[in-house]
Amino acid sequence: MRDAEAAAAPGQAAAQLPPTVIEPSPATTAVQPARHGLLRPLVALGVAIGCLAGAIVFVTTDRGDPSTPIAAATEQAAAAASSAPPSKTPPAPSPPSPSSPPETVTSQEAHEQALAIDDLLDESKPSRGSLTRAIQTILRCSNVDSGIKSIERVTRQRAEQAAAAGELDTDALASGQQLESALVEALTASHRADQAYLKWAKRYKAHDCTGPTVGDADYDAGNVASEEATAAKTEFVDLWNPVARQEGLAERTEDEI
Repeated sequence: MRDAEAAAAPGQAAAQLPPTVIEPSPATTAVQPARHGLLRPLVALGVAIGCLAGAIVFVTTDRGDPSTPIAAATEQAAAAASSAPPSKTPPAPSPPSPSSPPETVTSQEAHEQALAIDDLLDESKPSRGSLTRAIQTILRCSNVDSGIKSIERVTRQRAEQAAAAGELDTDALASGQQLESALVEALTASHRADQAYLKWAKRYKAHDCTGPTVGDADYDAGNVASEEATAAKTEFVDLWNPVARQEGLAERTEDEI
């Protein structure tokens, strides 16, 4: 009978049983508060580390990312500078190089070369006059010895003048090479004439101022050389006078050389 009642009302029997209460053991109750106390500082430390990492990432990203306001402003300024039109302000003129010689140097050099030629011409003029007077003295057969000494002196002077003309610097003058060549030829021909006249004068004295003048070999040779000198002097003065005018020096004629 009891088995039949138990089988007939199983739900009722289960409902009447009191609920089972599982109480925690003392060990479990002691561990839980300790765990809560340890987790709180760990969580706080993790939050601090996360905030610091976020700040670093923000700063790094702000410096390098062109989308940030600072990078964008920098890029806009660079683009504006590259697209700006070139300045129309003319560049300041560069000062002249100190190694470049001024024009006055060349002009001064030309003037000094012209002065050297002019001095040589001044020396040659008395020689011509001395030769002419000496020949006339010998032809008159008066003071022949003095006349011969004068021709000897003129002959030495002509040799020195011809050598000096060959050493002149004329590269800064107009037609300087032709100018020098004509002067050297004029003075050299005059020297040849002086040598020929000297031979004639000595022989003329030895014959007591007798014998031919025109027709004498040495006298005629002197005349020929003198004509050659005159032709060279004419060429020289044609080149010299323009230079003399430019340099403020005296112009010459062939008779003055």
